[in-house]
Amino acid sequence: MKTTRPLLLCSIGFLSVVSYAVAQDRVDFFDREGRRIGYAIVDTKTGRADFFDANSRRTGWGRLEPSGRVERFNLEGRREEDTALPLRKPPK
Repeated sequence: MKTTRPLLLCSIGFLSVVSYAVAQDRVDFFDREGRRIGYAIVDTKTGRADFFDANSRRTGWGRLEPSGRVERFNLEGRREEDTALPLRKPPK
């Protein structure tokens, strides 16, 4: 009984982390030659997008609109050009 309690707590903790990660999508960005130049982690639940370069350094963040348009900001909070992200259709 004593050994199953820590195992149960660990599995509950693992499942809570996994369920949080499922709520986010990763969108990779490529240049014309097919090289990955960065990516965005999009959380459609909160409407936030975090942008990263090819070396996984954070370059900025944005607010996601239902249309897929993202109002983008750099790390200092200055507005950058808007972008659009492909959105996955929600399950029915």
